[in-house]
Amino acid sequence: TRVTTCKYKTGEIVDITPSKSFFKPGESIYIEIELVNSSAKMAYVILGISVLWLDKQMHLEECNMYLMPEEHKKLLFDFPPKRKKFLGCGVDAILKDQNGIILDTKSTAFDILEDWTLAPRYGFLCDFNKSETDTEERIKSLKKLHINCIQFYDWMYRHHDLIPSSEEYIDALGEKLSDCTLRQKNSWNPRNIEIMCGRRLSINTLRRKIKEVKRYGMGAIAYGAVYGAEEEFVK
Repeated sequence: TRVTTCKYKTGEIVDITPSKSFFKPGESIYIEIELVNSSAKMAYVILGISVLWLDKQMHLEECNMYLMPEEHKKLLFDFPPKRKKFLGCGVDAILKDQNGIILDTKSTAFDILEDWTLAPRYGFLCDFNKSETDTEERIKSLKKLHINCIQFYDWMYRHHDLIPSSEEYIDALGEKLSDCTLRQKNSWNPRNIEIMCGRRLSINTLRRKIKEVKRYGMGAIAYGAVYGAEEEFVK
């Protein structure tokens, strides 16, 4: 079969991604697609979506639409829920013009799992500063990579006393490095030590990130070092 592609695109698939890190059995499946028409003319396009398990087509649909000049259009496709308890599927998107010429293609994938522990893909967060404003974008970028469990690294007040008494706090390592004698003994780059000493954390930022992680279906894991109790704990 001969496939014809367009040299001058009037439509393009900017992005395609599942709405969550994974879907549970019986849960509706949503795929987010973003299109753009970079030309100065209105474009009539046909978007085809195919869901595959290995070489078996599980779902197919097409939709026709107009894209205005310079228009960005975001679409949300939903598929019937699958009752399988453990399934990984691919999704192919093909954008064509009114003559059937392929303008663009992109692919993604999704899992159907009872729990993320059945197919873990791990990522981590380590910045919990009060001034952070891009929490949602950071976690969405991890979701696009199909990360389904997030470890919260160096989030605690102390290794033996996890929750701080105030909204803003300095973590255990930053507190220790503020000691001048430790600075002299430590072989780290002085600039790195200064950064760690100024590493202020916020319990509200931490809670906000946990909420966002769960919104995308990811597991939230608390890092803890059983060997990391500070001197004050022993005393």
